[in-house]
Amino acid sequence: MNIHILLVEDNASDAELLQLSLADVKESFYDVTWVDCMGDAIVKLRELAFDVVLLDLTLHDSSGVGTYARIREAAPQMPIVVLTGLSDEVAGIEAIRHGVQDYIVKGSVDGPTLLRALRYAIERKTMEDKLKDAYAELEEIVQNRTAKLLDINRALDTEIIVRNKAESEIKAERERFYQVLELLPVYVILIASDYRIVFANRLFRERFGELKNKHCYEYLFDRTKPCEPCESFRVQTTGKPYHWSRTKRDGRHYDIYDYPFTDLNGESLILEIGIDISGMNIQEDRTFEAKAVSVDAEHFTRVQEIARLGSWELDAATGTYYWSDAFYRLLGFQPRECKASFDAFLETVHPDDRAKVRAAYDSSNNGCRDEYELEHRIVRNGTALIVRNKWRYLRDAEGRVVRSMGFVQDITEHKNMEEKVSRQNRVQQGINRIFEDAMRIEEEDELGRTCLKTAQFVTGSKYGFIGEIDPDGVFRDIAVSETGWDLCMMTDKTGHRKPPSNFSAHGIFGRILTEGISLYSNNLTAHMYNLSMPEGHPLLHTILGVPLIYGERVFGMLAVANRDGGYSDEDKENLEALVPAIMQVILRKRIERALTQSVSHFELLSKTAGELLLAQDSQKTVESFCREVMQKLDCQVFFNFLVDDDANTLHLNAYAGIRDDEAQRIAHMPLDTAGAVFAGRDGNRFLAEHIPESSDQDAAVIKSFGITAYACHPLFGVGGKVIGTLSFGTKNREVFTEDELALMKAIADQAAAAMLRLKNEEYLRRAKDELEARVSERTAELQIANEKLVNELNERKIAEEKASLLERGLQHAEKMRSLGIMVAGIAHEINNPNQFIITSLSCLRDAWASIEPILNEYHEQNGDFLVAGLPYSVKAAKIKELFEKTVQSSWKIKSIVESLKEYSRKEPPLHTELVNINLVIDTALMLIGGTLKKAATGIIMERDEHLPMVRGNRQQIEQVMVNILSNAYQALSSPEQRIFLATKNDHAGNVQIIVRDEGRGFTDDEMKNVMTPFFTTKRESGGMGLGLFICFAIIKDHRGTIAFSSELGKGTQVQIMLPAVT
Repeated sequence: MNIHILLVEDNASDAELLQLSLADVKESFYDVTWVDCMGDAIVKLRELAFDVVLLDLTLHDSSGVGTYARIREAAPQMPIVVLTGLSDEVAGIEAIRHGVQDYIVKGSVDGPTLLRALRYAIERKTMEDKLKDAYAELEEIVQNRTAKLLDINRALDTEIIVRNKAESEIKAERERFYQVLELLPVYVILIASDYRIVFANRLFRERFGELKNKHCYEYLFDRTKPCEPCESFRVQTTGKPYHWSRTKRDGRHYDIYDYPFTDLNGESLILEIGIDISGMNIQEDRTFEAKAVSVDAEHFTRVQEIARLGSWELDAATGTYYWSDAFYRLLGFQPRECKASFDAFLETVHPDDRAKVRAAYDSSNNGCRDEYELEHRIVRNGTALIVRNKWRYLRDAEGRVVRSMGFVQDITEHKNMEEKVSRQNRVQQGINRIFEDAMRIEEEDELGRTCLKTAQFVTGSKYGFIGEIDPDGVFRDIAVSETGWDLCMMTDKTGHRKPPSNFSAHGIFGRILTEGISLYSNNLTAHMYNLSMPEGHPLLHTILGVPLIYGERVFGMLAVANRDGGYSDEDKENLEALVPAIMQVILRKRIERALTQSVSHFELLSKTAGELLLAQDSQKTVESFCREVMQKLDCQVFFNFLVDDDANTLHLNAYAGIRDDEAQRIAHMPLDTAGAVFAGRDGNRFLAEHIPESSDQDAAVIKSFGITAYACHPLFGVGGKVIGTLSFGTKNREVFTEDELALMKAIADQAAAAMLRLKNEEYLRRAKDELEARVSERTAELQIANEKLVNELNERKIAEEKASLLERGLQHAEKMRSLGIMVAGIAHEINNPNQFIITSLSCLRDAWASIEPILNEYHEQNGDFLVAGLPYSVKAAKIKELFEKTVQSSWKIKSIVESLKEYSRKEPPLHTELVNINLVIDTALMLIGGTLKKAATGIIMERDEHLPMVRGNRQQIEQVMVNILSNAYQALSSPEQRIFLATKNDHAGNVQIIVRDEGRGFTDDEMKNVMTPFFTTKRESGGMGLGLFICFAIIKDHRGTIAFSSELGKGTQVQIMLPAVT
C-alpha cells in the first residue's frame, strides 16, 4: 500500500526530522508532501489526493482547535494525526476528543512507529466512516420498513372500512325490515330454538309486555314450561309454513302463521305472525290474511337477497324441490327459469368441487345427524363464488326423514377479506417474530433459519433458502429450510450430505440477483429462465424469489418454493414486506458480533499487554498467553521460534498442540532451510489455508501435524530486524478471518516488545553488576590509599590535614568520573526500552480512547458486563487511570535518567525558573499518590501558603520530592504509620521543607553512608542506592542544604533548605 502523506509543519527542522525518520522504513511505500502553513495545506488538499494529514497544532497562521477544524472542513473524510511537543500532550488528547485519529509527540517515535501510527489512523478513520454509513443505512432500512408497514396498515384500514360499510348496509337494511315489521297491524316475533323470543314488534310488546329475555310460552300463555305439543315448533320438524289459531292470555283470538327463518348469522329461527281475528268476519279474515302473508313473503325474500343467501326445501315423500327466488338468483337463474332439482344445483357447482358436494349429500342421506354444513364453490355467469351450504333433515315420530331444508349463502367477499386479512396478519406476525427472535438468538445461522421459517409461514411454502452474493458473484447460503435439507441428496467433497452453496447464480436466480427484481414462476420447467438443478437437488415446481437489497447493492436473495396452488403478486408483496426486517436483523447481528469480537480482542490484548509488561520468563509467558489466544481463535497449535544470530539457526522457544517427539523434529533448524513456514518470508507474514488440498512444499511440514489453516507472523526487534516468529494453526477449519489475522499480528507485536524488554533488562542487570563490582574494587583501592595517607599524616599534623583534604578531593573527583561513565551507560540502556514503553503505552491508550465510546454505547444499550473479572462500569475508569499513571511513571523514569545525564556533565544545569515549592509538592504527591494511599493511613500536611519563590530547575526539585516521599513510604511497615510533610518560610531568606516518617529509621552505621553512591537498604527489592545521592547533588546545585536525622524504630526526618527569591 502506497501512503500519500501531507505534512503540515512550520518548523523546517522538525519537518526534516520526521521525513528522515520515515526514510528508515525500507519495506513500506509512501510519499510526503510538506507545506509550512494552513493556507498551502488547504490548497494541496483541493489539488491532490492524500491518505492522511500529519498536522502541527501551532502554525503561524493557525493554532489550537481551529487548526484541525479547518482541515476537517476542507477534507471531511481525511484522517488526521496531530503533532505536539513534549510539554503539550494535553493538546493532543484534546484533539482526539474533537475527532482526530491520533497524536504523536515530536521526537519521541522512530520511523516504523510513526508509519504504523499513520496506518492505524487511516484504518481507524475508515472504520469510523464505515460504521457511520452502516448506521445510516440501517436507519434508512428501518424507515423504509416503517413506511411499508404504514402502507399495509392503511390498506388494511381501507379494507376494514369497506367491510364495515358492507356490514353497516346489511345492518341498515335489517333495521328497515324490522321497522316495517314495527308498523304492521299484527304481532310479529322471532323464536329461537330454546323458545326465547329474540325479536318482537310494537303490537306484540303493547299487548304482551316488553322483551325481558323470556320464552314464548311465558309471554303468550303465562306458562312455566313449553306447550306439549308446541304448535310453533312444527315448522322445525316439517320445514313448511304452518297455520293455526289460538286464544292468547290477553283474551284475543289470533290466526297464527309460522315460517322457517334463517338469520343473517345463519341461525335457524321461527318467524311467527299473529293476526287478531277477534270480531272479524270470515271474509275480512281472509283478506287480511292474504295481505299479511304477501307482506311477509316480500320482506322475507328481500332479507335473503340482502344476506346473499337462498333457501330450498325437499319433500322426501314426493322428491319435489322448492327453491326461493333468492336461491334462483344466487345460482345465476331467474326465478323458476329451470326446474328445481339436485342435479340442476349440482351443475352450478365448480367442477373441482362436485365430487365433494355429491359425496357430502350422499353421506348425509345415510347418516343419523339432522344438520350438515359444507363450504364449496359454485360458478355463476363464469365467475367462481365461495358458498356456505347448510341443510337440515326433519323426521317423523318414527325417525324417518319427511323433509329436508337448507340455505346456500354467498361468502366469497367474506372469505376473500378473511384471506387478505389473514395474509396481512401473517406478514405482521412474521415481522414481529423476526424482531422478537433477533433479541434472543445469538448465532447468525440460527437467526437465518428463523427468518426463513417465517418466510415459509407467510407464503405457505415447503422449501426455501436465504443467501448472499460475494463481490466475485459467488452465492453462499445463510440458511436452508429443514425440509429442503432433509430431501437433499447432494454431497460435498468428503461425501457428507450437504445442500448446494458457493455457486454462480444463473437462471431465474441470476435475474433476481443481477437485476434486483422479484420474480416468481408457477411452471418452473417451462420458464424462459429455467433452472438446471444438479443431481440430488429436491425437485422444484413453483418458486418465488425476492432480492435482499442493502443500500444500492443487492446483498443476496430470499427464495421460497413449492407452494400448493402456486404464487401470486400478493405473495410477492408479502415476501417483499419481510425483506427490510430480515436485512435489518442480519446486519445488526453482524454489527453486534463484530463489536463483541472487537471488545473480546481488546480485552485479550489488554490482558496480555499487562502480563507481558510484568513477565520475567519469555518462554512461560508466551506459552501462557498463547494458550488463551488459541482458545479465543479456536486454534489447536502454536509455535514460537527465536532467531539465534550466532549459530544462524531458528530454535523452538515455546509450542503447544503437537507431541514432544514431533517438536524435536523442528526444535533447531538452520535459517537457510527453515522455510517461510517457520521463519517468515523476508519478514512478511506466511499464510496457508485449505492445507489438506494444498500441494505447497512450504506447508508440507505443518500439513503432517494435521493442521488445516496456518498463519506465521514475524517478531520484529530494533530497526525492523526479525528476532523470531509466532504462529497459530487450527485443525477445525480451513480459513482465518481478517479480524483473526489482525489479532494474531497484534499479539505478535506485543510478544516482540516483551522479548525486547526482557533482553534489555537482562543487559541492564549485567551492566549494573559490572558497575557495582568496579566501584567496589575502586573503593577498596582508595581505602588502602587512605590508610597509607593516615599513617603519613601522623608524622606531620599540619601536612596531614592538608593531605587529608587533598585526598578526599581526589577521591570525590574519582567517584565523580566513574559515576559519569556509569551514568552515561545507564542512561543509554534505560532510555531505549523506556522510550519503547512510552510509545507502546501511547498506542494502547489511543486504542482505548477509540474503543471506549463504542463500549460505552454498548453498555448503555445492553447494561453492565464483565471486563477482566470486574463490571465494565468499574473497570473503564481504572483502565484510563492505569494508562495515565503508567505513562507518567515512564516519563518519570526518563526524567531521572536525564537528571543523571545532567549531573554527569561538567556544566551545571540552568536554574533560571521561579519555582513554587507548594506546587512542586502537589505534583509529586499526584505522581505517587496511589502508592501512598495504599501504604499509609494518610499524610499530615502543614504548609505555608505564602511561601516565597525559589529560583532553580522545577523538574529536578520535583524529582527530589518524589524520591524523598517514596523513601518515606517504603520505610513504613504498617497502615497505622504516617508521614508528616511541612513547608515553612524561615524569614531568614530560606524556604524550608520537612518530611518525617514513622518507619524503621536508620542505624548509626547506615546514617554514615546514607549519602554514599550505591549504598542502599533495599537491595533485595531492586534498589540501586543512587536516589539520595542524586537528591543531595541536586540540592547542592541549587545552593541549598539537605540534612537527615533518624532513630531506629521511630522514623527518619529529612530537612531541605533552599534560598528564597527576595
